[in-house]
Amino acid sequence: MKHSSSIHRDRATWSAYLLLTFLTLQVSLIGPIMPFLRSEMGLTYAEGALHTSAFALGMMVAGFLCAPLEKRVGRKKAMAIGALGLAVGFTIITLATTPIVSIIGAGLMGLIGSMVVVFVPLVLMGIHGDQTDQAISESNFMSYLGALLAPIAVWLFAGTFSWKAVVIISWAFAIFSVLTLRKAHLPSDNQHSTKTSLPLGRSYWAYWTLLGLSVGVEFCFSVWGASFLEKISGLTLDNAIIGSTIFAFCVLCGRLSGIFIIQRTGPWNLAFVSLIIALIGFFIFWLSTPVIFVLIGLGVAGLGVANLFATTLSLALAAEPNNSAKAAARTPITTGLAIIITPLMLGALADHIGLYAGYAIVPVLIVLCIAALILGRYYRVEKHI
Repeated sequence: MKHSSSIHRDRATWSAYLLLTFLTLQVSLIGPIMPFLRSEMGLTYAEGALHTSAFALGMMVAGFLCAPLEKRVGRKKAMAIGALGLAVGFTIITLATTPIVSIIGAGLMGLIGSMVVVFVPLVLMGIHGDQTDQAISESNFMSYLGALLAPIAVWLFAGTFSWKAVVIISWAFAIFSVLTLRKAHLPSDNQHSTKTSLPLGRSYWAYWTLLGLSVGVEFCFSVWGASFLEKISGLTLDNAIIGSTIFAFCVLCGRLSGIFIIQRTGPWNLAFVSLIIALIGFFIFWLSTPVIFVLIGLGVAGLGVANLFATTLSLALAAEPNNSAKAAARTPITTGLAIIITPLMLGALADHIGLYAGYAIVPVLIVLCIAALILGRYYRVEKHI
């Protein structure tokens, strides 16, 4: 879909953007507070990693709970429950004195809070129709601001009061999100079919696979990028961490530009070009020796992966216009799997064959992404013949 006109952003649209930003903020807070959790509870690295795994598992289960909850309480209340669930789960983490309690809190965040991931695209689709691509792209950009805010918030509160006080931001976001949502007029829950008994088509599953693979590619860079700069490029740990922020900066720039590009190219073309850019960036990053070129490659890769989630989500939902609720509900499953499996897979390869060789998994994932993208279009065309 190609659009040149600007979309109308009403209260419901801004509420959806705010909720997705809140979700991203909460997920991103787990990393910056982890050193404090490990210090206070004596967590091992494995126990620390279980927090992310618990969130991802909760996210996967949430994909099956959204439809029953929406049917019982309605979409607006379900979204409000998701927002409050994020704050409650994070509060449990900050108040925990044992690892099991904090891990349960992370799982609760994923289980209840991840419903936001399901309902936001459906709300945007109901409001914006043919301009859903642009709305999802805008929400993708807005949500990343939450990821950038997380470490700043922890740094400010830890230096001024206590790292635990960052929970104030969580509740402020949650309450503001619920109040904003309360005054918003959401499209009818039934505006798009919720016939969850209908099977999803092959085109959808191709894009569903692409969604998980692309999230996996992004996490390979975001989780292990700093380690690559330290262990392979020879930077000090502090410089490696600083250098790795070029990836986040370029992702932000890519998502901002994607808002305007997707209006002219449509999601499929933008996804294809993005994958080629990510592949080029990877090889610059992986094969270069001078640190400046390694950093340039990391930045180019960031530009490449920036719009993959938004474009792929748009394609997946567009593949099932009459079954969009079920299509949206299944997306957290593939993203949850990617969050759990991909960083662990790269880490395991690094332990056995070294981090440099282990990174060879990334171009394989990107090529599989391209194949899934092409298959998605092929099955979509075949369906309409």
